[in-house]
Amino acid sequence: MIGRILTALALTCTALTAPAAAREHALPTAQAVGKDSSLVPAGTKAPQVIPAMREWQDGPGRYRSGPQSRVLAPTALRRTAEVFAEDLAAATGRRVPVAEPGRARPGDILLRLGGEQRGYRLHAAAVLTISGATDGDVFHGTRSALQLLRQSTVIPGGTARDWAEAGERTVMLDVGRKYYSLRWLRDHIRELAYLKYTTLQLHLSDDQGFRIESTRHPEVVSAEHYTKAEITALIDFAARRHITIIPEISMPGHMTQILAAHPGLRLPGKPGALDLSQEAAWTLARELIEEYLPLFPGQGWHLGADEWLSEREIGGFPQLEAAAKARYGPQARARDLLYGFVNTAGHLVRASGKRLRIWNDQLVDGYHVQVDPAVEISHWYGAATPTPQALRERGHRVVNANWERLYHILGISHPDPADVYERFRPTDFAGGHSAQADGVQLSVWADIPPNLEDENQVAWGLLRPLRSLAQTAWGSTPATARYDDFAPLIELIGRAPGVTTPLRVIGPVPSASLAAAPGHSLDNLLDGRPGTTFQSLRPARRGEEIRLDLGTVRQLGSLDLVLSSRIHADLETSSDGRQWSAAGPVTGPGEIHAQLPTGTSGRYVRLRLTRPAPPLRIGEFGITTVASSAGALSSSLPAHDTHGLHLAADGDPATYFWGGRGIRPGDYLTLDLGAVKAPGRIEVLMADPVAHPGDYLKQGILESSADGLTWTTLGTYRDQPEIRAGATTPARYVRLRATAAQPEWAIVREFTAS
Repeated sequence: MIGRILTALALTCTALTAPAAAREHALPTAQAVGKDSSLVPAGTKAPQVIPAMREWQDGPGRYRSGPQSRVLAPTALRRTAEVFAEDLAAATGRRVPVAEPGRARPGDILLRLGGEQRGYRLHAAAVLTISGATDGDVFHGTRSALQLLRQSTVIPGGTARDWAEAGERTVMLDVGRKYYSLRWLRDHIRELAYLKYTTLQLHLSDDQGFRIESTRHPEVVSAEHYTKAEITALIDFAARRHITIIPEISMPGHMTQILAAHPGLRLPGKPGALDLSQEAAWTLARELIEEYLPLFPGQGWHLGADEWLSEREIGGFPQLEAAAKARYGPQARARDLLYGFVNTAGHLVRASGKRLRIWNDQLVDGYHVQVDPAVEISHWYGAATPTPQALRERGHRVVNANWERLYHILGISHPDPADVYERFRPTDFAGGHSAQADGVQLSVWADIPPNLEDENQVAWGLLRPLRSLAQTAWGSTPATARYDDFAPLIELIGRAPGVTTPLRVIGPVPSASLAAAPGHSLDNLLDGRPGTTFQSLRPARRGEEIRLDLGTVRQLGSLDLVLSSRIHADLETSSDGRQWSAAGPVTGPGEIHAQLPTGTSGRYVRLRLTRPAPPLRIGEFGITTVASSAGALSSSLPAHDTHGLHLAADGDPATYFWGGRGIRPGDYLTLDLGAVKAPGRIEVLMADPVAHPGDYLKQGILESSADGLTWTTLGTYRDQPEIRAGATTPARYVRLRATAAQPEWAIVREFTAS
């Protein structure tokens, strides 16, 4: 049956022309576009790194690394030189000795302090010289050199000057909810240093865990935690790579783990909320902060101070308002107690030479107590007031932690690397606010539950967004405007040298009988971006193949193919990799979005060429498995909790299917009518208007098909939670297909055709 149904695959292709810039990539260089000091000077080509260098001037000669190369550095730069030499050895396989400055010989790398007012200068000639205003600037220069030497042992002659626009470039990691191994954390720090980030914020406590040894309050510590000695070693490991670790011990909210051992100090009915009307609550908080202040030598301390009580909730605790008036006078109200708590913590932290930082969602204008302007703000939530600009005008340093664009929530939503690279700017705050930022932050959360992604999946999900944000936050002019043309550079530069945890592909594992061209690996087949392509090094012969391994036999739902070059092939499926079932012919260039017949299963899917072809260019080769099914309905989305797919077809709009993750392009819900007939009136009722009004598919196409292959568009929808359409053309399948990613989940109350 599958062979008959898919024999028309070739007819489903629509004309597709690949952008010229996406077709060929040599070793990346940036052609100069102007004379602005932030651009590469006109008439030159800059060697490419991430983030791109601000200035490059061609010069005579070239630098060549070889077996006799050394790193020469004064005592003040000895630690930076040693880390650089370690990384060079990991990247090249050759030991690189470190020596005191003397007579440099060709192939040496000389590190120097001074000569620059800001940033670093990299001069490539017979000797590679890296100089900077500070040790940290020189270190950043070594990162550029390291990336260049990953690509080639030769650097063309010339001089670069480079500096960052955003002073702080931070990644926050939620270890309170999800424990990460020390090995993984060290590799993550290597990655941050490789990309010139400055800060790692460790979210050490939350409702689900308290992850650091405590001698003062051992009763609050989770079974799986870090010892103080381990944290000290991690801080030193990070400091050698010029990454500062900022701790976050969340209070007075997100304290369920802590307050389980101190139940008398929590607000009634709020197991994670500290009762600030009690003096003992302030004492517990102070003792925890005092214990860890000496452990972290950096200048930052994060209190959290988020999601304690909403404006609607806070009036339900009269003891808070009474305590606020007792502390701060008759004008005070309950929330003033929180602001006083923040200020008290700020004084305690500043006495140790540190700056306090909090999240912004509990900041509400109109209260008596004002948060001290010395307190820094991690602005994640787009509240109407106070705006980021208003906070800056009050004297606060503000870090942009935009949750809409820069939140990686395990198993739910990830930052879009193309959006971060092409459109996001450090001035773009959540809620549509715009203001100058004192830093920019990508946050990695493990909200519900923490095991939705393992360590490898987290690393895989961060690989591209980290590189996009590194470029955007640095502020230099990127080598290319399009992310799809930036992606090959990500591949060429690779992960940080010295990482010890292998990175495994998430999802189907691709393989091919043809080698990939540099910067155009098989992974591009599965990244959801047709503009990033797999390209073969040579023409393809008849019988060669590209294969996907799903790991186990799965029920197959839909097929997405974007063929950017001429190709004639057969699509085949197999459960064991030996016996193959023909699904149908495929021709390109073109796009295919096919719905496979109900019951189609397999572990392997392959394209096997039936004719010779020029070097292949394939943008996508994706198989979506059925994650939910119920009668006539099937979906790529898994059901959350008890909200199964059958509830979208039970005739009761009060019950609903709830997809258990954020939406990816190509996600679908398909209704099988059982036979070819006129669908009639189609209704797709999404979102819960009261509890979850934003949980619906924001951008999608409603389409119908008689055979699952050739689809007719019934309507294109944007920001429409209820869809109603009529269809008279006979069809067997009606499908709602996502055309854009979104972090929100999707609720479907009913999906009917009658």
